[in-house]
Amino acid sequence: MKKFVKGSLAAAGILAAMGCVLCLISAVVGGRSFTYWARNDERVMENLERVADRLEDAWHGIYYIGGWYQRYDDENPKELSVNDHIASMNVWEAQQSLDGIRDLNLTLGAGRMVIEEKDASDGIVDIYVQGKGECDHRVEDGTLYIEGFKGIKTIGADISDNVITLVIPQGTRFEELDIEVGAGVMEITGIGAAEIEASIGAGELIMYQVESEELSIEVGAGRIEAGEMISKDISVTVGVGEGIYEGTASGNVEVESDMGNIEFSLQEDQDSFNYDIECDMGSVEIGGSGFSGMGREQRVNNHASKEFEVSCNLGNINISFQEQ
Repeated sequence: MKKFVKGSLAAAGILAAMGCVLCLISAVVGGRSFTYWARNDERVMENLERVADRLEDAWHGIYYIGGWYQRYDDENPKELSVNDHIASMNVWEAQQSLDGIRDLNLTLGAGRMVIEEKDASDGIVDIYVQGKGECDHRVEDGTLYIEGFKGIKTIGADISDNVITLVIPQGTRFEELDIEVGAGVMEITGIGAAEIEASIGAGELIMYQVESEELSIEVGAGRIEAGEMISKDISVTVGVGEGIYEGTASGNVEVESDMGNIEFSLQEDQDSFNYDIECDMGSVEIGGSGFSGMGREQRVNNHASKEFEVSCNLGNINISFQEQ
């Protein structure tokens, strides 16, 4: 009974927090101009529905990917299991050839995952797993899948020893890199992919010196921090979390914040973009100029070859430039 009560209270706490967020939205909307609401009710409702969808996505990341769907009377795993086999020790090692592998798919429910480059270009991925819980790795249709840790209760659990480390050959470039982070922390340094897609529930993704032609990131209640990036086209959507990007953008950029915070520091000229800016009840700042206001839309035409789309509901977006 005590365990059932504990689980019920935890679930109630999460739902109560979501309720407080929705109450805050109602308070903000209610305190604004009634005239605006009357004239733009359909658009306002669409924006609020988008916010609700982001909250639902964040809950999905916490509940399913993060492992909170486990029964509260279940115990955390006491052993390390890889591909359904119990490891003889709490540290497991393997090597995987990159022959025939085009894509990399990474899923982290809890714990920590580190992806880094080695000095050698030997065509071999070194895989190290330590801690306790369930992990999997396999190659299927030209894709290397890495998944862990499963069966972990992240609430009140010490999972600091749960670490997956991938050491990638120097200069490796994948066609697609798919990332899903639930409630853990993933760190990626020094690899490249033509297309990168990342989904972050309540966890954190840290990327440094990563190169891509197409970068797409969705954040629920978590956080993305990307530094020294080399990117062409970029899309970042944040629900109630945070998105930080520093690097280049040689193509088009789209950023959208519902209730979260987005900060971009680009190694580009500000006038190298045309801007489409939409701001409802949040705050937008581009190169030191503010574009906040209820339902404000603005087009800045610099006769440039690149487009920058900015959409902000209740959040904050700050874009700065380190002009070359």
